Amino acid sequence: MLVWAEVNISFKNKTSAITSTLRMTKKTTPSPVLTVSFPAGQKMIEGMLGAEKQSTTSNMQTIQTSLLTIQETMMKLQEHQMKMQENISRNHVEMKGNINKLEDKVDTIQQTIEKNEQKLQVVEIRSEQNEKKLELVNRKMTMNKELEEQIIHLETDRATFYLRFQNIMDSKKEDLSIIMAQLIAPALQRESQEILLEIDEAYRIQTSYARHNRLPR
Repeated sequence: MLVWAEVNISFKNKTSAITSTLRMTKKTTPSPVLTVSFPAGQKMIEGMLGAEKQSTTSNMQTIQTSLLTIQETMMKLQEHQMKMQENISRNHVEMKGNINKLEDKVDTIQQTIEKNEQKLQVVEIRSEQNEKKLELVNRKMTMNKELEEQIIHLETDRATFYLRFQNIMDSKKEDLSIIMAQLIAPALQRESQEILLEIDEAYRIQTSYARHNRLPR
């Protein structure tokens, strides 16, 4: 804006000077017809014409100088305008490149976010699967514990059933376990040998329990 203002002011000044010079030239132009009969008058006229010619030549030189100055100013203005256009084009290219780089970075960030979201989804799925597995393990442990308690309860009941025969009197020639097996086998529809093995097991349980709790056997 400052360059344009300076150029306008310079252009106006040069134009005003040229206009003034042209006006002065028109005013000092001699009349086409002037007749003087005397020699002295003739010399005076010739001197005036020579002075006017010199003045006209000087004015023309001034005009040419002004025109050259204006031409140089316009050339400088054009060069400055071309440089400005080059700078604008360069800045536009750089800005476009920066925008493209920024868009690439945004795309990369978006892709990274999408990958992280996918990883999070996989982690959530695995967490849900692990939770289900833990629930299944807990259920199995609970079922195993309940089953173990049931087995212990059954073994205790069976041992208690066998211990009901403690009051049977046996003689020196008779084996109490054999008598008990013979009595129980028909009722359970099992072999006497199996009953003997279970009686021995019940006896060991009862003996171990009594020893641990310091009870009479």
